[in-house]
Amino acid sequence: MSNISTFGKITHNSLLQAFENSGDPVAITDANLDEGIKFIYINKAFCEETGYEKKELIGKSPKILQGQRSNKKLLSSLKEQLKTTGSFKGQTINYKKDGSEYIVKWTISELKDNNDNVIAYISFHKIITQFIKSRNENKLFQKIIEQVPSSIIITDLQANIIYANNSFLENIQYTKNELIGENARILKSG
Repeated sequence: MSNISTFGKITHNSLLQAFENSGDPVAITDANLDEGIKFIYINKAFCEETGYEKKELIGKSPKILQGQRSNKKLLSSLKEQLKTTGSFKGQTINYKKDGSEYIVKWTISELKDNNDNVIAYISFHKIITQFIKSRNENKLFQKIIEQVPSSIIITDLQANIIYANNSFLENIQYTKNELIGENARILKSG
């Protein structure tokens, strides 16, 4: 029962302060889906990520962040999904004030008043540009390693095999399933 009474003490200002201190971008828009939603709040992390100042975004449409490579099909479904389910999840390319791209994954949820009327939407963003770049670089590195003629094996600190390229597997006549997870001692003869 104390958790419920504690939750009741959370104020509008304390929530906004928590959003402001969040390391992840947070935005709140009005609920005017038919006329086009506008930003009514953005936090410090949102400004840092996009390069815009708050005064440049408040009252503006989130479309200010869209550009040539933004996923138009996904963005066009956003409005209908919010109307039918009250929430939305998506990922697209957005654009900073300087025109540079960033990849964002975000979740939007409706905010309701005491009479169950939708009064705003809150959007939590995860900027995943670096994650996508690293993943793509890892895939490229893995393709290169698979194609080199030299034998390559990678172990952890306890000498358990965590990777072997095709050349290595061909030389020792093991399959990946037989080798990965085994200790490198398995390769000793006698």
